[in-house]
Amino acid sequence: MSTSKRSLILLIIFLLGYEIVLYLTVADKQPLWHDEGHFIETIKYLADDLSLERLKNYNEMSTPLPFLVYALWGKIVSFELPALRLLSLTISFFTFLSFYFFFRSWYDDTKTALILTGFLIFQPYMIGVTVFVYTDMLTMFFLATSLISLHKYKPIIFSVSMAGGLLCRQYLIFWCLATFIYFLWSFYIQRDRRHIEMMLSILVAMLPIGLLFLFWKGLSPQNALHKQYVSEGLSFHFSFIVFYICMFLIYLLPLIVIRRRSFYRNIKIYFVAFILSGGYLLYPIKASQPAEQAGVFTTGYFHRFIRWMVNESCEHLVFYLVFLLSLPVFIHLSIRLYRQRRNRSSQRSLFSDLAIFSFLITMAFSYVNWEKYLLPVIPLAILSILGEDGLFNNGKSKLGISNQPDKSSRGNRQK
Repeated sequence: MSTSKRSLILLIIFLLGYEIVLYLTVADKQPLWHDEGHFIETIKYLADDLSLERLKNYNEMSTPLPFLVYALWGKIVSFELPALRLLSLTISFFTFLSFYFFFRSWYDDTKTALILTGFLIFQPYMIGVTVFVYTDMLTMFFLATSLISLHKYKPIIFSVSMAGGLLCRQYLIFWCLATFIYFLWSFYIQRDRRHIEMMLSILVAMLPIGLLFLFWKGLSPQNALHKQYVSEGLSFHFSFIVFYICMFLIYLLPLIVIRRRSFYRNIKIYFVAFILSGGYLLYPIKASQPAEQAGVFTTGYFHRFIRWMVNESCEHLVFYLVFLLSLPVFIHLSIRLYRQRRNRSSQRSLFSDLAIFSFLITMAFSYVNWEKYLLPVIPLAILSILGEDGLFNNGKSKLGISNQPDKSSRGNRQK
């Protein structure tokens, strides 16, 4: 038996065992967990009568596909809480397998794929969305399939995956914007017609959510939550950018430590980071206004951990230090983007680097900042942090749509 098949079998056995344990200890026993209550109300609301009127005003802020999937499952199986959580576990199983297939193909190494898949599985928020009735895991599934289709150059599957992701969570628009810019730039320097096909597939993927926005006459259903959170329209929050830069370091710390020599090696970068860190004084991290109105005064697990470790008056010092340590990573990514523009190159880290900055800009327009929202960018950030060689300096594959490296790029290496 080949190493690849053996690793896949081991992963499947592990996932089955892990999810059986979660079902027996959590899904079958734990009462409603936070947002599950109103999510299940929405699922039943749409299952009772899937009319245009209900689709227009269901009481959620996110797009409807996850609620419709759970509603269909509920009609076929059951609306009991353990049964709905069983669907969550099923989606999680195929999501993690999809990420494994992507990482294995991307780095051409089963050991790297297993480690990175495990890194995703045990992300703090990933554990919860694996078993509870949330909308996040279906979003992650479509992200995984979009990455596979991007790597293999499958524009139709890529378009379907993008559309599915957007119909799960609106903020996945950051991924559409990043990949569109990536293919536009790649076409500019390589003149490959396939890049046009991929750009068209992205535009097609945005049609369903665009029609929903027209139907809603806004970015979400017209309901009480919409009036509460975005009654005054969208606004740009610089503090949210500061927040997600900090969380990038916290949730990807093990990989950043592995690649520390790439990010923390230049005194000039330290100096620039120190200057930019003054931005925290202008835009400190705190819970969003809608969250505070709902009685939530932290931004997630790490924020709660800080409050537990030190008193509230010291938390900004901790966040400032995290922000200061995070900035060299983003300066490095910015320099890498600039060099690719200057050299007219399209390295395979380009689309993930673009996705990170697209995510920051997109989330600055959000009405709430929350650590869990970082989940979709974590797999993309893994690619940017590890770069070409993965964990063991043996990355071999090239992006399927960019098989010929641009000769003007000094950084590209022929494999």
